Amino acid sequence: MSVPRSQPWRPLISVPAYLHRLYFLVADGDGECAEAEAREVKRCVLHPEITLIRRAMYADRPEEALAMAEAFIQQHPSHAVGLHELARVRAKLGSLQGAEAAEEQALQLAPALAQSHLHLSTLVLRRGQTEKAAEHAKRGSEIEPDNCLGHIQLGNCFLRRGEIDQASKCSEQALRIDPDLADAVCFSSDVAVRRDNVEEALLTLKNAVRIYPADGDINDRYVQLLTQRKTLLDALKVAKRWSYFVSQKAKPHIVIGDLLRKLERDGEAEIAYRKALEVDPKNASAHKKLSQSLSRLNRLDEAAVEAERAVESAPENPTFLVFLGDALSRSDSVS
Repeated sequence: MSVPRSQPWRPLISVPAYLHRLYFLVADGDGECAEAEAREVKRCVLHPEITLIRRAMYADRPEEALAMAEAFIQQHPSHAVGLHELARVRAKLGSLQGAEAAEEQALQLAPALAQSHLHLSTLVLRRGQTEKAAEHAKRGSEIEPDNCLGHIQLGNCFLRRGEIDQASKCSEQALRIDPDLADAVCFSSDVAVRRDNVEEALLTLKNAVRIYPADGDINDRYVQLLTQRKTLLDALKVAKRWSYFVSQKAKPHIVIGDLLRKLERDGEAEIAYRKALEVDPKNASAHKKLSQSLSRLNRLDEAAVEAERAVESAPENPTFLVFLGDALSRSDSVS
């Protein structure tokens, strides 16, 4: 076993809290204790079923991940990392209260689980609980000071409270830890926008897109900012270039469709949404937006069909039911 070292062109390697003890045991040459600690880490954190859940999430199969996570927790109800993974899956599927409950339970079992603090912070911040969100973000960043996501989340809490200078310090710290991380780049642009320095934000994102042309977060943020500036044709160019690099992802095609609809080019928007559905046939958002474009093209029966497919793809979302009702009423009024 060799001692992990920092790379000369990067900051020190970010080591999760649960690996700190293992790191120091290795550094001290205590091989026997280090091996025992490694077995414990593997048992608690790198459980093969946890790996399968993460793979399903990475492959954008949250329903499959949910079934595995729930089955895992039934067998291991006190597995804090498992509860954290369950929370991530629930949040992905829109069950935010369930996600919060799982993270709260995880932290009762493992108060030093940094990723649970950070995820819980993002969840409660959505509901406007900035103080609780900041508390968990701060705790997470204290547990893992080399994890720039903790500094970014704490910075988001400061931004929500209007404390721009504090948010800027968090951004600088995150960039010092990992200047190449997409989240750090995007947050830096958010801070620049809040300082009314939109040109700096655009330049930051433009440079980042050149380096990481396939990164979804950076491209999406860049397109959003260009759209806010009403430079829709520039935004469309960025989105099309993005789709070239990740043609098997639905998101860039949906973004292209949204921009074309803003430009009142609904025929082309229809093509973009259909491309998204070729990649992800169950994408409820793509079905809904395709329905809207078809409605504007006065193809109301087809629009109603796509609205029904949106509901079938996301039956738990009440907004799609309302949308379906509107689409059916428009179709009936014409027939």
